[in-house]
Amino acid sequence: MAATISLKVVDLYHGDRVTSFQKAADFGICGIIHKATTGATGKDKKYSDRRAPASRRDCSGEFMTRVAEKLGRKPVFYSGHLIKDRLGNRVDDFWGAHRLWLAHYNANPTVQKSWKKYWLWQYTDGKIGPKPDEVVPGLPGDSSGHLDRDSYEGTRAQLKTEWAS
Repeated sequence: MAATISLKVVDLYHGDRVTSFQKAADFGICGIIHKATTGATGKDKKYSDRRAPASRRDCSGEFMTRVAEKLGRKPVFYSGHLIKDRLGNRVDDFWGAHRLWLAHYNANPTVQKSWKKYWLWQYTDGKIGPKPDEVVPGLPGDSSGHLDRDSYEGTRAQLKTEWAS
């Protein structure tokens, strides 16, 4: 059974055009994530040299712990298939204790066993996934019309409460 796209959220990067946040809100967008950095287009030139040593150190958990100490709350964890591949069938209590923002571009999102469900589901990057051609008034996306779109399964009040908690 396909998942339902509930409350709509978009995550913007520097290449996305914004003409009217009001039109987006009127369309039903309930939340906007402004990316400070982004994967493919925000790569550091030294990334390839540093990836292997960093991966051997497995410092992502330490990073999440330090962010939580500074913020006074646990950060949300964003991942798709990478975490599923890395953890396989085992349950990881550390990662499972963080809300999961799941990148999964088809109509049947599944989470790794450490989570019962995702907190936020990025269902399309505007190129692939359910409803890839849906236009969001006021947020036309990047120069190719691509826009990351996400779904939250709850009420507006719940989203507002959870957003900064």
